Order: sequence, then structure tokens, then C-alpha cells
Amino acid sequence: MEDGQVKLNGCYRDRDGERRRFQAVGATELTARRELERKADAAVPIKVEAAPDLPNVPSKGSTLRELAEFWVAITGAEGELAPQSIDTYANTVRLIIVPRLGHLILDELTVAAIAIELLNIRKKRSISDAIKTRTTLSLIFQLGLRYQLVTTNFATATKTIKQPARPIVALSDGDPQIFLDSLRAWTYATPAHGPRRSRLLLNVMTVLLGTGMRIGEVLAIRPADIDFAGHRVLIQATVSYAKSTGLRRQEHPKHKRQTRWIPLPEVAEAALLDAINLDLPATTTVFHSRTGGLLWQNNVRRTLRTFIEESQVMALLESVRGEKLTPHTLRKTVGTHVARTMGAEAARDLLGHSFVATTEQYYAKPDPIVDPRVGRVLEVLLLNTRLPSADELWRALGAKTLDLINEHIRVEIPGSSHLRV
Repeated sequence: MEDGQVKLNGCYRDRDGERRRFQAVGATELTARRELERKADAAVPIKVEAAPDLPNVPSKGSTLRELAEFWVAITGAEGELAPQSIDTYANTVRLIIVPRLGHLILDELTVAAIAIELLNIRKKRSISDAIKTRTTLSLIFQLGLRYQLVTTNFATATKTIKQPARPIVALSDGDPQIFLDSLRAWTYATPAHGPRRSRLLLNVMTVLLGTGMRIGEVLAIRPADIDFAGHRVLIQATVSYAKSTGLRRQEHPKHKRQTRWIPLPEVAEAALLDAINLDLPATTTVFHSRTGGLLWQNNVRRTLRTFIEESQVMALLESVRGEKLTPHTLRKTVGTHVARTMGAEAARDLLGHSFVATTEQYYAKPDPIVDPRVGRVLEVLLLNTRLPSADELWRALGAKTLDLINEHIRVEIPGSSHLRV
């Protein structure tokens, strides 16, 4: 244009086939194009009829913050993710993505910009936060692709962030008994102040060490889930917490496919029997609060920390000295013991994993001692092998090689005038 401004014309074909024309003027081509897109979006908005309360659909000129908040709303409306998972993603959006990347314009995003910020998050916060941010961004950009707001998934195009391998912390043989004995003594001891301690923590920890269940799965057990005649328990629920739902009994384990019957050792069965209160309704969980409500995992963890601090039990457990002892440590203890005695497949089935690789990588501590039977197998391999004599070795190596060795090692070989290397 004569005044230096840029004028752009565009057209848009609606889903009903009607062709719409738009015109925009701006100081630069970029501003004119944004204005053109704004007019097009305002004239032909994208409507989500299934969820009328959702925020307006962003445009290509919107910020990453608008797309991220729209994604959180869409994900919650779809109901495909558990409420606690949505909370985790929403916290990542609120605490990391919006402050660091929220100002970026969708139409100006680049892989480099996302990659650099992920690197900054890794250095200034943690690797875990960087991984969560990349995963959340990947899901956000997937939604952006569906609504044609971005041209590529900028997160998946960045380098995969891997968590450094950490050693598996588990109690070694003998330590589980020491742990339970110390917990039993602490439970029955008279506290310096306050009421006497209940057997709740002792029974919960006993069931954890006897089954390898997740703490949430243990707290979700109902009397009807226990088959005392068959000495087994049905894992079909877990206790979870989310801001939108509060504390609730989720009617399936961490994943729906993990519903399973597992055997009950006698000690774990006795702990469950001791905790059952027949005076409460059948829908009440075996481990419950004083009012008969659900127990929160964090409350159990806090009581466990109190026991550890007051009893100094960590000084007796050499296998986890210097580490944290949590309910998950007991789950890994069970996984390690079963994997070493019955194989990784049996540990996988007990713990409810989909893949043996998950069990081996995170839950089964490698055994540093190789099975002695391997030695007998190798003996068979070398059964007909004759070891060479010293003179044969000397002739094979040659005098020149032995002369070089003589300068450093001088070991006489019985029955030979030569040296032994």
C-alpha cells in the first residue's frame, strides 16, 4: 500500500462448503496475517458441542498458555485420564510451562525454542521436571495438531530425556524380619506422651511385605476381596486422591488390566484378619480411619517416618543404610526376592506389571552372585579339554616373548626349566 502498510486478502471454505473472504491491514506482513487469522477465527469459530463450558478454541495467533489451558480443559472433559493424572499435568502446566513458555506464539514456535527451554528446566530444576514438561508438551501439541493450530509436535522432535539409572533399594535377607520385629516392639511400647499406638501400621507393613502390593491397593482392600479358604486376596481397586474428587476408592488398580488374585502368606493373612472390624459395613475397607473412612497413603507414610525416627531402625538395616525406607521399598523387596527365587516372570505377575523389563529394571535388584550351577555346566563344556604343559606353553609363546616377561615376573614352574606367566 502507498502508506507502507501491508494488506492481505484471504478466503476460508466453511464446513458447509460456503466460501468466505477476509481482508486485513497491518504495519508488517506478520501483523496483517495475524489480523487476517483473527477475523477468520471470529467469523467461523470451532465449536465443541459435547462440552459447552470449555474455553474458546485458540487460534494460530494464540499463545502456548492459551493452548495449554485449553488442553487441560479438554482432557478433563474427555474423562480418559484419571483425576490424579490430570492434576499432575495441570500442575506441570501451571508451575513450569506457563511461566517459562506460556508467552510464545503458536505460529512462531520452533523445535529449537522448546529444546533450549527443556535444557534450562533440566539444569535449573531437575531431570524429572524436564521429563514431565516434555511429556505434557507432547500431549498439548497433539491437540494442537488435531485443531490445525501447529504444524508439528515440537516436543517429540526434541531429544528424548532419560532418567539416570538409579540402584534398586530393597531389604536383603534377614532385614524384613528385623524391620517387622522393630515395628512390633515400637507399636506395643508405651509412648512418652499421647494414647497407645494402634496396630494399623504394623498390619499394613506386614501385608506389604507379604504381598508386594502398592500401598494404595492395600488400603483399598475390603473384607469381600479376601478368600480366607483359598488363602488369596483380590486386587481390584486402589485409593487415590485428586483435587477434583478428593480421597476416593478407584474401582480398578493403577491400570485396569492389573486386576488379579494373589496368594496370601499366613502372616499377611493374620494381619488382615486382625484389622477387620465386623461391626462396620461390608463396604468399609479393611484398613480405615477412626470414623470408618478411607486412609490416605500420605498418612501411612507419615506414621512410618515417625516410627523410623523414634526407633532408629535404619541403623539395624544394613541393606538400606543411607537410603529412604518407604512402602515402595517393601514392594521392591518382594519383587527382588520372588525374581531371584522363582524368576522375573513370577515377580511380574505378582506385582501386576505388563512387561518383564519393567520388573527387572525398577523392582528386582540384581543378584551379584552367579548361580553355582553355572560352574558345573562349564565343567561339562571343558570335560575333554587337556591343559597344555609348561614346556608346550614355552614353545607356543617363544623364547623372545618369555625373555620380555622375565624382566618383570620370575615364577619357577615345577618340573620345567622355564618361567610361568
